[in-house]
Amino acid sequence: MKSREEYATIRAKEAANKAFYAREDGVAAAPHTVCLSVNTNCFMRCRMCDIGTANAAKGAPGEPRLFSGRYSRPGRQREFPLERVLELVDELAPHGPTIKTNFVEPLLWSGLERLARYAKSRGLQFYTITNGWTLARHAGWIADTGVDLVRVSIDGPPEVHDRLRGVPGSHARAVAGLKALVAAKKTLGTERPILGVCCTVSDHNCRHLLPMLRGLREEGLLAHCYVNINHLQYTTAWEAEQSREQSPLLAHASPCSLDGVDLAAIDVPALAEQAARIAREFPAGEYNVYFSPRLEAGDLAAYYDPKAWMFPGTPCYLPWYAAQLDMDGNVGVYGHCVLPGFGSILDAGERGGWRGFMDVWNSERAREVRLALKRAGSFAACNRCIGTLYPLRGRD
Repeated sequence: MKSREEYATIRAKEAANKAFYAREDGVAAAPHTVCLSVNTNCFMRCRMCDIGTANAAKGAPGEPRLFSGRYSRPGRQREFPLERVLELVDELAPHGPTIKTNFVEPLLWSGLERLARYAKSRGLQFYTITNGWTLARHAGWIADTGVDLVRVSIDGPPEVHDRLRGVPGSHARAVAGLKALVAAKKTLGTERPILGVCCTVSDHNCRHLLPMLRGLREEGLLAHCYVNINHLQYTTAWEAEQSREQSPLLAHASPCSLDGVDLAAIDVPALAEQAARIAREFPAGEYNVYFSPRLEAGDLAAYYDPKAWMFPGTPCYLPWYAAQLDMDGNVGVYGHCVLPGFGSILDAGERGGWRGFMDVWNSERAREVRLALKRAGSFAACNRCIGTLYPLRGRD
C-alpha cells in the first residue's frame, strides 16, 4: 500500500539528514518535514490531550501545560498569517520538504485550501491532520488538489470515541468524512490522498481497539486506509522536574497528557492480548495496521509504568529531521518536544521583511539546543517520545 512506500521514503530522508548529526557546530540540513500550527481553534474535549482537558475545564485555573500553552491559548481565536505561510513555501521549495498542517484543527483554518494548492504548485508534498468533524465538506477540493495524505483521529468504536472526545456524533462525522474522500478519489480516478486513521491509546479506550478496527472494516474503510495506533505520549511530574534540573534550556518542562488519563487504569495485559489478536485478525499482508512505537510485552509494561525510564541517554535526532512552527512563528522540533524553540519566522529580518526559515533553523539558538541535546543524548522528559524510542523502530 502507498502508506508503506511513504513510510520508507521518510526513513530514507531521515538517513540523509542524520549525516549532519556528526557535525561539531550543530548545523542541520533543511528538515524533511515542516509542521504548522495554523490556528488555535479546537472545540473537542479529548481526555488524553492537554488542549482537550483545558477545553473541558472551560477556563478554570490550573497548572499550565507545555502542549496546550504552545498551541492553544485562551481568548479570541487566532490564525497563522496566510501571507507568511505562502512565503514560507517559497523559501522551502528548493529543499523539497513535506508541509504538514497538524495543529490545532487545520480544517477550521480559512487558508488551508489555498496553502495546499500553493504547496502542490511548488512541487511539495502536503499532509493534513483532522478530527474529521468537517472533513466531508472539504473532501472535493482535497482530492482535486492532490493533497498527499489526510490523517483522521478515531479513538474507538462510536460510543467510546464520542465519550473520550466529549462531542456526541464525532465518530459518525469522522467516518462520513473518510467515506466522502474515498468517493471523491474514485470520482477523480486519483490515488491521492493516502488516507489514515490515528488512534491514541489511553485508559479510556485500551480495551476497545479490536472493536474499533472491526467497526472500520464493517464500514468498508480498511481497504482504503492505514491505521496507526499510537501509544500515549506523556510526561510525568518527575520527568519534567528532572529535565529542569538537567538543563536550563528545559526550565519550562511540565507534565503532559495526564490530566484526563489514569495510567494505573491502563490494562497492560489486555492491551498486549489485543495487539496479538489484531496481528492475527488484521495481518500485514492484507491490512495496514501499525502500532507506534512497536512495543513488545516487556516494553509495553515499562512504557505505561510512570516510574520507568526506558532508554536513558538514547540519542535523539529529531532536531536534525523535522520542524514544528507554533502560532507565534516559533520554530521548534516536534509537536510534543520539550526542547525550546529556535526563534520566530514572524520576527523582522535583518534586511527587511520576515526572518527567513533557514536563518532560524540554523540560528545560534538552534545550534546551541542541538549541541546540548547531543551532549545529553536525551533528557528525562524525552522518555516516551518517538525520538528516543528509535531502538524499537527496527522492528517495523
